[in-house]
Amino acid sequence: MQFKPPTYSAPYGVASPAHVAHVAHVARADGSEHWRPVVPRFVLSTLLASGALCLAGVAGAPGSARSEPLLALAVNAVAVLHYWFILQVRMRPSGHTTADEQHVDELRHGDWACTLFFLYLHFHASAARLGAPEPPLFSGLVGALLQPVLVLLGAIGRFLGDELRARGWRRWLGVASYPLSCVLFGLALYNVLDCLLRVPESAVRVGEPHAAHAARASALEPLRAVDAARLLAALALAQLGYPILALLQVCWRACEPDDARSRERWPLLGWGRSPAAPPEAVASPAPYPERLSELKDLGYGLLDMVVKGGVALYSGLLG
Repeated sequence: MQFKPPTYSAPYGVASPAHVAHVAHVARADGSEHWRPVVPRFVLSTLLASGALCLAGVAGAPGSARSEPLLALAVNAVAVLHYWFILQVRMRPSGHTTADEQHVDELRHGDWACTLFFLYLHFHASAARLGAPEPPLFSGLVGALLQPVLVLLGAIGRFLGDELRARGWRRWLGVASYPLSCVLFGLALYNVLDCLLRVPESAVRVGEPHAAHAARASALEPLRAVDAARLLAALALAQLGYPILALLQVCWRACEPDDARSRERWPLLGWGRSPAAPPEAVASPAPYPERLSELKDLGYGLLDMVVKGGVALYSGLLG
């Protein structure tokens, strides 16, 4: 009988389709990987519920006050659509792969490019109706148009720069795109926060007298204009979690090994050592860290529920 030496392509390189199928079967048998679709499924359910309440708010709002609920509904609808596709990726039997992670991040950036545009239109339209002064830096439309630009800059750092792990000019392009994206994000966020936080105590909703607003088919009592502005400011401020999580991604991957041979010398953030690769093993690019992928699912899902779902709930119940 001819002896066949063992191969190390699955542990130390790119896994073969047979190995991937075997790992997926074993993982689903003991339940260790079955929870990956849980987070996007929960976020999707939450956004569907908040979208239904927002739709009820659109139906109950007077004609002069429907623009804000419609914008919030657009934010929610786009997020629901993208989380549906993210859920399909996380439910694949192949389990976690680098290609899956790139696909999910592409969906996330496409979601942000659309939802942030509508979100900032909603913030500025709500601020104007609550009696806020004019934005200090630029108009609300300019602030909304900046959102796809800063998302594009972040996408350059994520995909072209590979979160600053690419070589040569692509890494330096990522080094430049990330800070510029953060600067634009900060300017747009300051522009809307300044409006919302300068709503006077005595302000009333423009175009909607208090009696007419109280007669709306709303589940809760209407908020004062200044309280509504503070609530919207808190939702806008929660967006700081997005660049913080992106910075964590870059720092995490900066601590990752470049290839399979270096895994013994540079373990994953000290979370345990991989067995030493044999000398005959060919170095291959390290896969995307699975723990980081899980953290991104949880972190971005929580942020989307708070910001996008929160805006939908505000428009449906309190707006």
